[in-house]
Amino acid sequence: MHKSKPAYDAIKNSDFDALSGFLDSDPTLVGAMTPFGPLLHVAARLGDEQMINLLLERGADIEARGGILGGTALNEAASDARLGAVQLLLRLGAQMDVSEPERNPLFSAIHSGSLEIVRLLVERGIDTTVAYTGESMKNMDASAFALEMGKTKIVHFLRTRLQEV
Repeated sequence: MHKSKPAYDAIKNSDFDALSGFLDSDPTLVGAMTPFGPLLHVAARLGDEQMINLLLERGADIEARGGILGGTALNEAASDARLGAVQLLLRLGAQMDVSEPERNPLFSAIHSGSLEIVRLLVERGIDTTVAYTGESMKNMDASAFALEMGKTKIVHFLRTRLQEV
């Protein structure tokens, strides 16, 4: 991470001018990987919309995977309940990957307890019925995951929404 460390620090410190300067001097930094994923993931997890915009304008891949769970920036923003960042990423074309529970932004939003993000993702058409089976879950969809996490308002919302369909 040594090459990307100053850029990472600029994002963590919300120093737009510093990040912009680092990207000016080394445009390859836009895709630099940190232990937490690409720089875009760091900005998304912090919910820093200005940094997200800058990185995307400079060529960051909105669908780049990385970090601990191998998800995208959308997943990271949902994991930290960053509604504005989730809205921005969706507006800019981020895909809602439901291929694995760790990559599913709906599961991330449920885990963070953000009913607002759950609502947004459902309104945008995310599949709430996809079910996963693995080491820690058996045939678990979003509603069952919310129930297991103790997120009763989200369970109610998802179940009510399923009845409407």
